[in-house]
Amino acid sequence: MKKSTLILPLFLLAAALSAQEKCLMFGGKVPANRIARFPGFTYVSDKDPMVHKKSITRPWNYSPGGAAMSSGNKGSLPADALLEHGIAFHQGGLTVPWKGKKAVVRLLLGDWFQGWKRLNKNKPLILLAVNGKDVIKSTMSKENAYKAWGKLDEYVFSRKDSIWDRLVKPVLSEETVELDNINGKIEFKFNNILLTAILIAPDKAALEKTAARVETLRRKEFAKRYPWQPRPDEPMPQAAKGKKFIVFQKHGLDVIYPWSRPADKEVTDTIKVFAAKGEQELFRFGILPLQDMPELFVKVGDFSGPGGRISTASNADFWRERYKEKGSEKMSGLITDMRKLDPQSYVLQENKPQNGEKGTPRMYTLDLRVPDKTAPGLYTAPVAVYSKGKLAGSFKLLLKVLPFSLQYKGSASFNFQQADMIPWASWMRGYTKESIRKELEKRCGFIAKYRFQNDYFCPWGYGYPFRYGTIVGKPGERRFTQTPAQAADMDWWFKKAAAQNHSGACLVKASYFMLNMGWSHQNLFKEIYGRKKITPQRMKEWDTDLKDIERIIGQLTKLFRAKGYPEPYWYYAGELDNMGVRGVQEGVRIGHLIRRAGGTSLVTINGPLAARATPAVYDHIWANPAAPITEKLVADIRKHGHKFGCHNCGDSRFQAGFHFWRLGAVARHQETIFYTSYTGPLFYLPWNYNTAQVYPAMDGSDRPTLNFLNYRDGRDDYLYLFTLENKIKQAKADSPACKNARAFLAQLKKKIHFDPRSYHVEGFDAEEGTAEVNSAEWNSMSIERYRWHIAQLIMALESEK
Repeated sequence: MKKSTLILPLFLLAAALSAQEKCLMFGGKVPANRIARFPGFTYVSDKDPMVHKKSITRPWNYSPGGAAMSSGNKGSLPADALLEHGIAFHQGGLTVPWKGKKAVVRLLLGDWFQGWKRLNKNKPLILLAVNGKDVIKSTMSKENAYKAWGKLDEYVFSRKDSIWDRLVKPVLSEETVELDNINGKIEFKFNNILLTAILIAPDKAALEKTAARVETLRRKEFAKRYPWQPRPDEPMPQAAKGKKFIVFQKHGLDVIYPWSRPADKEVTDTIKVFAAKGEQELFRFGILPLQDMPELFVKVGDFSGPGGRISTASNADFWRERYKEKGSEKMSGLITDMRKLDPQSYVLQENKPQNGEKGTPRMYTLDLRVPDKTAPGLYTAPVAVYSKGKLAGSFKLLLKVLPFSLQYKGSASFNFQQADMIPWASWMRGYTKESIRKELEKRCGFIAKYRFQNDYFCPWGYGYPFRYGTIVGKPGERRFTQTPAQAADMDWWFKKAAAQNHSGACLVKASYFMLNMGWSHQNLFKEIYGRKKITPQRMKEWDTDLKDIERIIGQLTKLFRAKGYPEPYWYYAGELDNMGVRGVQEGVRIGHLIRRAGGTSLVTINGPLAARATPAVYDHIWANPAAPITEKLVADIRKHGHKFGCHNCGDSRFQAGFHFWRLGAVARHQETIFYTSYTGPLFYLPWNYNTAQVYPAMDGSDRPTLNFLNYRDGRDDYLYLFTLENKIKQAKADSPACKNARAFLAQLKKKIHFDPRSYHVEGFDAEEGTAEVNSAEWNSMSIERYRWHIAQLIMALESEK
């Protein structure tokens, strides 16, 4: 026993300390307790003598208070200690002493935290050279930014891949270079390189041995930090016997894992849905291979029925779904429940051939827009299943087009905060005013495609690339002016980019608008939020600023109305309870100011202080569940003749649909839908902020997720109810159909709890507007059944005319 216990440690020590290899990891110069040292590695900070003195660097180090992104909240640990550190070399180099004449070098490049956002896009050269030999040389561009950011975009899930291979391996790029005639040192030159680690060995065999040892250690540490294991396969349905594959129907809210199996009643050769004229509706189905089906490909034909042909190419998007670990739904990126690492099928990919792996469900979604003038009735479309280019089977889609259209006019507005109005990569070197304009039009077009509202106006600061006006004058005398070119840019936004906004209003972030027009005033709300002490002099300046703000809002309100733009809802202060009593007091002052200016005021609230203080002051009070949202709050708002709306009330189908209808709100503003700027450095890592429902595609355009389509379906659930209510108003009050419809709506109101917190599994996050919803009662099947019943009530009212 003594002999064996001595040999193993000595062997490991020899492997770790061999003079003929070097293992270097990189990071900032921080206290020793902030450095997670990886076994066998030498830690090199940006202040180390090996780093060239004139290097321009940006080191990073994980800290217990840090998050997966830089939101300041506690986040999950990275996969291992190696990924807790690194240096972004904007420009510079490194000299490593080396005694041998030959060496094989492997550089591990990447960043768990922010990725390419650490690089300098205004100096776009990307260069990595070793001893004068270029290993990487390219120019930073929008195209290769997305290629780096979305490494896993084309990934097809396989149960043969370990969780390490799926989630950790792609984080670091590996570059290997062989060197000879080394004269005592190895020189590295960097431009815009994210350096995590370097391995150096005398030959290929030694390097691979070292690399294998490092990966073994990393995998071991990852398994300790995240001891995830897949669940066992569910029982196979009886209908699978004797078949090569089975087809089954699912709805958007159904959660599918790699180990999921359909129930016998879901196995079918006909996927059925119903939709109103002009409605968008999704067909969701799965193919479960019972043997390997290489190059699995599904092709959907056109629909045919009583009104003729409905082209799928013109009226539908057909996606294959991709499994992705759901991960954290909060900015912190915190993962404590290993079930958050269960892969779910919900990210949408372009429909291409994929590996039809035996026993792994492959899910597909066809999102169909029924043309407005489609004749009602049954329509069918053929679906062909191929493997290696040969037909393996077929089934069909069945669409029932209803004899009515959903009513949008007069309905509530559904809009989003777009954290980045367009993806950050569009701003890379070489962008022009026209290129940015096209990107903005593309974003607005995406929103309008799904019939959401383009009624969010948040101009960039300092007029880039469009200044909509200029604020001139001394403090206390400032006023708005506008040149013909600035007026043309504003016309472009409201009359073209956001032209498909049918709400009749737009949410205007006033402080950003002032900044766009050249007035960089100090926002007192940010100072209060930062808990800064407000001096008497600062308050005097703020009082003067408020007089100017009032004058300018008055001028702009008149301009908007004169030009026929949507009515501006001036949003200056929001989520006031984040800033305590002082923040609420200042928010009330702003509300009175906007009223005096003749404008329409809007405030978002997320706590009891603002819930008491704002109803009598603001024209629009949009609340989230932390307010809390009660019948008393809504009654108080309406008592003053003001409007109630929802702000960050959740992004599930139930929250967007049936519950929103129950609240009777005039608008639904959900921030989290477009938080794509938080889904980095790799879109698909579960440690990132995964509340975003829209992901960037590799060409920079927007791509929906299944969850986004579910949110859209929630909006349509609301529209079915809104349409039914309007039909009731138009019907004879004593008709049987009208009585049935009224009775149904009365029962439904009783069934749905008013306070949204009644449905939350855990505490609601007041700042992020997120909470998991209990789906035991309001699930995919129950919602579909309710919608069908509402459709029948509408048709009954229609038939009485």
